[in-house]
Amino acid sequence: MANTAHLNLPKPDPAHDVDEEFIQLQSTLDLLDLIIWTLQGVVAGKATNGHEHVIDDIQGLVTALAAKMNADKTFSLDDLDDVSGAAGAAANYILVKNALGQWVPSSAIAALGIHEHAIGEILGLSSALSSITTALAATATKTGVETLTNKTLTAPTINNPTLILKQSSSPSQTAEGAVEWDTDDDAIIVGTGAARKIFRSNAWETIDDAVIASSSSWLKTDLSAFIRLRIDVDIVPTTAAGAVYMQFSADNGATWLAAPNYFTQTVQASAAAAGGFSSNGGDYVELGAGQSLRVGPLSGGFKSFISVESFNKARWTGGLSNWGLQRSGDNVVLVGSLFYGCTSTLAMNAVRIISGTAFTGTILLEGVRG
Repeated sequence: MANTAHLNLPKPDPAHDVDEEFIQLQSTLDLLDLIIWTLQGVVAGKATNGHEHVIDDIQGLVTALAAKMNADKTFSLDDLDDVSGAAGAAANYILVKNALGQWVPSSAIAALGIHEHAIGEILGLSSALSSITTALAATATKTGVETLTNKTLTAPTINNPTLILKQSSSPSQTAEGAVEWDTDDDAIIVGTGAARKIFRSNAWETIDDAVIASSSSWLKTDLSAFIRLRIDVDIVPTTAAGAVYMQFSADNGATWLAAPNYFTQTVQASAAAAGGFSSNGGDYVELGAGQSLRVGPLSGGFKSFISVESFNKARWTGGLSNWGLQRSGDNVVLVGSLFYGCTSTLAMNAVRIISGTAFTGTILLEGVRG
């Protein structure tokens, strides 16, 4: 006969008769009734699910809670048994464990003591050193011969320098303080922010140093930058006698001023009567005060030192000619000074020297900008 797995209750046996199984079933049901009734009694003695208790109902709970601290209680480091002096530590100090096992404040350098690190062990040090090296290459003290290209010197101290400036035949820089050397005009050009300022060892600069070979004229254009001119004329006629004249132009040599723009006055002349003002109507300045050049055994030619003032200004242009010549027809050498003026108020930009005869010699033209 088989029984149940857990309570060992008899199970029906197929080999028994029905009347025998009824008797067995009655016995099994009685056992089940007893088991269930016993369980009901046990369950009835238990508390319901979800019930509550007051603190006092739980034995020892009040005493246990009284020994605990509040949840919002705070502590300082010095409240710990093995920490001392943390509250009074200086800023950026760290806690270091001493020989007594106490954690006490200390500076990092004091805590670490003398020690070494490889460059690679310090975060960012390699790149920082590279940046410093680059900066020092541009700003550090230099010895010997150094070439500085596109460098900015801030408050430098330079001992016995040889500086080679940026060079150009026609500097065009305008940046404030930018410096270049003008190789054509031998001048230092400094940018002013919008334009350029020119610095020379001498205000006078050579504009033209012409050698004349059998020509009856010499001219120079593009002189609008010059307020003062001086012209050294040293010529000898090659074919026949003739006077020497000077003319100005306000359109760069396209046309030359004609009557009535010039007046002259002889200040002094040897072996000839001093003249007064010529009539206002001349086409040019006659530099030799009405005298002609000589051709002959004593053909010393013509020499004149001419000054020109206010040349490029819209006002009267004038000056002085100190001259000497060998007069045509005899052997008399004349010298004198001639004041001249141009009544035109145009700003001039070209000048020429002309003669009624071809001449050979030199003409030096110098100017001052302004």
